[in-house]
Amino acid sequence: MKKLILTLAILMSFVQEASAIDLDTVWSKALFPQKCYFATFSPDTNKIIAAMGSTIYYLDAHTGDIIDSFQKAAGPIATNEISISFNKKRISAICDNGTYIWDTTTKDIIKIFSNQDTNFVVGINALSPDGTYFVCRTWVKNKHPNQNNPYDTARILVYDLDADTVVKWINLDYDGLPEYIAYSPDGNSFVIRFKLYSSPNSYWYNLTKYTTNGWQIDTVLEDRQDSYYSYISFSSDGRYMAGTKIDTGCSNYVWDLFADTLFRTYPRTKLGGYAYDIINFSSNNQYLLFGSGDPFLDSKPHNQIWDFINDTSVFSFGSYSKSAYSYSNITGYILVANEFAIYLFNPNWQPSSVFEPTEKSDDIKIAQKNKTLIVKSKDFDLRKIEIYDVMGSLVLSKTADSEEIAVSMQGMQSGIYFVKVQTAKQVFVRKVLVVE
Repeated sequence: MKKLILTLAILMSFVQEASAIDLDTVWSKALFPQKCYFATFSPDTNKIIAAMGSTIYYLDAHTGDIIDSFQKAAGPIATNEISISFNKKRISAICDNGTYIWDTTTKDIIKIFSNQDTNFVVGINALSPDGTYFVCRTWVKNKHPNQNNPYDTARILVYDLDADTVVKWINLDYDGLPEYIAYSPDGNSFVIRFKLYSSPNSYWYNLTKYTTNGWQIDTVLEDRQDSYYSYISFSSDGRYMAGTKIDTGCSNYVWDLFADTLFRTYPRTKLGGYAYDIINFSSNNQYLLFGSGDPFLDSKPHNQIWDFINDTSVFSFGSYSKSAYSYSNITGYILVANEFAIYLFNPNWQPSSVFEPTEKSDDIKIAQKNKTLIVKSKDFDLRKIEIYDVMGSLVLSKTADSEEIAVSMQGMQSGIYFVKVQTAKQVFVRKVLVVE
């Protein structure tokens, strides 16, 4: 299996130093001549949902092979016009003849907002976390025959997919065009980026948060003329919103939506001189995944994974072009889709040599039952059990004076951990996987 060794030697000299990391390429799939517009793990992580051409597929997460397909749309799926509910129950995509909604369990199309609808045409959209509500920009068709414009005005539509009915029309009281919608994973709000016009040739940008309790404006997060957010994503708890802002610094930002304040800024100088147009939270909220950075590294767009909690770079690489990321909270695997290929990586996190897993030993047995770790020593008394996360931080420590000990891991997030076992005569390290 080919390894991509990602060390400081292959990085630009100004990239922040981080622990040495290896990425094992579990598999890669070339898709040419098809393009992959979207890819993410299924809820159980055994499958990958991928949109290519006019079809959404299920891929085997272990091999990358196509194992099933969804009901086919009538036309190609538009690039960057795909939304998926946080529970991954439903997917929406804008196609040539309308906007489609799929159910990921049945793989059937459950709703089509046709471009030939007599009342409105659906544009940019987002799905609520449970897949029930569909929030979108709509062009309401012209009610004034004397006007040449086939559409009258843009409005926001809230649609209940389960009841198949309109819940709310949000009229826009200003000459503004919604250009981006993102739904928070807690279901309490959604954010819209507006392009507002003061005249045909003069405009500015507005970032507005709406509450789903009454579907009303909650907060105007930002109102500026010199910049706009081109990409928005959320932490899984809905507290933080990450965005890519096109301005003179081409920076990335994170908002604290609970406090409605700007939480952290990532200018080029902080990110090693790079500007990124994609930013995502990992599903455990520990990492930010920056993609498609400029300037290029080794003639290819630069990518970087950042420890959001400790606010430091974990590793950087420049091997993959404009990318969509997905992170498995269960396995720690990283999925990268870059239009003509899909890659699955297994990060071998090695914060320091003390956490290098030792060779298997018949003297030490480690077993997991539910979220309890059972450690047994064949010939030696146990002295101490320590559990570290992938960044090398001590999560749990327990002393012992026996040949067997049970350690509860309740409350620990899913992911990879290092178990350091100290006996009367040796130290043993094992890498374990904790699953919610």
